Amino acid sequence: MLELEHKKLGTELDTREKELAKINMQYAQQNAKLFAIRDQVLDIMPNASRENYKKLIQLRKSIENDLNNSESWKQFETSINITNDNFLQRITEKYKDITHNDLKLIAYIRMNLDNKEIADLLNITLRSVESSRYRLRKKMELDKNMNLNDYIIRF
Repeated sequence: MLELEHKKLGTELDTREKELAKINMQYAQQNAKLFAIRDQVLDIMPNASRENYKKLIQLRKSIENDLNNSESWKQFETSINITNDNFLQRITEKYKDITHNDLKLIAYIRMNLDNKEIADLLNITLRSVESSRYRLRKKMELDKNMNLNDYIIRF
């Protein structure tokens, strides 16, 4: 009986992790599209008429507001906490200096994404991800021999 319950919980956890991955990919795809549109708007702006330039500025601001939408992150953060035993909450309780951007990095590391995938999701360079990882290690006071990914996944 206990074994059956354990298997059922494992299946439920797998389902939730797949849902989380799906939400993350939708979030990433939405952001990628918005970044592409924003870049196109920025390319058009220098050659636009005065009237169209003002409209393009408004469009760019609207796109950037959508990109910075904290509601999407809150949904994503809630999903991670639900499927991973309040993981991000436990991180912030243990490490008081963790920033919002650190939490995003930690969440993506927890999802076992590589640096390139993280850079794409955060719209930053690969070098910036590496620097962020370095600063995160310092904040967490991890030993040089401790792998950041392993530590976060086991946390």
